[in-house]
Amino acid sequence: MRKRTCDERLDRQEPPLKQGAVHTVMKSGKIGRRNFLKRCGSVAAGGLILANPALETPAEQQSNQPKRPNILWLITEDQSVDWGCYGVRAVATGNIDQFRSEGVLYSNAFCTSPVCSPSRSCFNTGVYQTSFGGQHHRSHRRGYPDYPYLLPDPIQHVCTYFRDAGYFTCNCSEKWTQQGKEDYNFTISSPWDGWNWNQRASGQPFFAQVNIRNLDHEGGYGSVDPKTVVVPPYHPDDPLTRAVWAHYHRRTQHYDRKVGEVLQQLKNDGLEENTVVFLIGDNGRQVQRGMQFLYDGGIHVPLIVRWPGVLPEGTKSDGLVSLVDLAPTSLAIAGIEPPAHMQGYVFLGPGVRKRRYVYAARDRMDETMDRIRCVRSDRYKYIRNYTVWGEPKRRPYTRWGPYRKVDRQSNLYKMHSYPILSLLHVMHSRGKLNAVQELFMADEKPPEEFYDVTADPHEINNLSSSPEHDSVKQAMSKALDDWMETTGESGQTTEDRTIADQWYKNKLRPYYIKVTKKRRGMNVDSTAEEYLDYWRCHPSDSLQNAGELKRYVRE
Repeated sequence: MRKRTCDERLDRQEPPLKQGAVHTVMKSGKIGRRNFLKRCGSVAAGGLILANPALETPAEQQSNQPKRPNILWLITEDQSVDWGCYGVRAVATGNIDQFRSEGVLYSNAFCTSPVCSPSRSCFNTGVYQTSFGGQHHRSHRRGYPDYPYLLPDPIQHVCTYFRDAGYFTCNCSEKWTQQGKEDYNFTISSPWDGWNWNQRASGQPFFAQVNIRNLDHEGGYGSVDPKTVVVPPYHPDDPLTRAVWAHYHRRTQHYDRKVGEVLQQLKNDGLEENTVVFLIGDNGRQVQRGMQFLYDGGIHVPLIVRWPGVLPEGTKSDGLVSLVDLAPTSLAIAGIEPPAHMQGYVFLGPGVRKRRYVYAARDRMDETMDRIRCVRSDRYKYIRNYTVWGEPKRRPYTRWGPYRKVDRQSNLYKMHSYPILSLLHVMHSRGKLNAVQELFMADEKPPEEFYDVTADPHEINNLSSSPEHDSVKQAMSKALDDWMETTGESGQTTEDRTIADQWYKNKLRPYYIKVTKKRRGMNVDSTAEEYLDYWRCHPSDSLQNAGELKRYVRE
């Protein structure tokens, strides 16, 4: 008799699998296959129903398609659905838009964490980062007491399965001369055979990741008129805000140029027709209230898939997809059976299914401790904000000031890189923010947030106390509880605060001391007021903008 997956159990309201004490055994790196499967089930909790048959592989095409296609993950960093093909007019993404016309655009794809290392730890294993202790950003690194931190059996990097099936595996930078980004919250010797698919044996299929280098808040390509950008209601409509958003679009145009170069290289090498290309973002945009938070700006990511001769060109799917699904889907279309422990599911090919929900988690980001979980359907999102370290209150969204004096809630990276953050803090202190903008400056996050993301795409009208929405909210709250229990949520055990202290003292503060030494009149402890003045006078130090953006900020 076939064992039902945990997705099917949730759909049928069956009791979920009991959670094991995952966190207590992670340091050894071994929990055993049987115990792991008991905790996580054979597929992730997702509430699955049958998908649109139009995206299943037609039988006549299955018989004609190559048996061993190449698989390419083309990864852009810190990108939300802010591309031309997603309807954003201020940005020019001609290469990406052309690629979209050749494949399927997924309008509802989501990462499982709003920052790179937990997100990448998940989609490279097909297992939620919260299931194996990989949820804290840049955790388990060299020099820390829990290093090395091995993946528990039976979890493996997805490359293992491709290599075992005879595939050449390569992790490429866009320069093709060195390994691309990994950034995992676990210890692993390089799972790659090389850094260029042309290093493989003749006729050998390949699995490749091409990681386009993150420009952070520097660089960009082309010109974007700040007057054309759409400023969301939770940001003050200020010249500095418009400059930041315009620069974000310029960074997107840089990614577009690099995407075009990679796709052209694939074509030049004669590999275009037999390669399935997944174009994705690893997490959301680097703009305040985006990356590091579970609003759609942090987790709603682009996903376009081109499969020549199989997928219909220029089509769109509105079905929910999670990046935890990326590994099992890629294995399946390569003819490799996804391992039973993978928590994602196959969303392309025979037997494709559609999710009812996607899930995401935010934990420590840099030195800033927090714990937030969410579940999202195609219309609603439920967010739960937790307390940490046994504190009586939930943490604020943001704080500015010396690390210890603001309860370890400051974030040096954002303080020294996000001009809008200094603007928000200054306007808040002067009482100049409106009610919507003040939401992010609250002293304590609410215990629950509930949004109708169709009617309220900016997630500013919290319906958690609405009687009209109570039944839907309660159903999604239960779905979140079931997911956490079924997948072995390790975040219930709070990370030791000395780890955040050590990360701040040994890594972050020394780095930003060096950064601020190059900024005239600034230091690592500069106030929001000082930084706001600085950004207005020296926007290029954060934005590296074209001249028109500098002039616009100073007007």
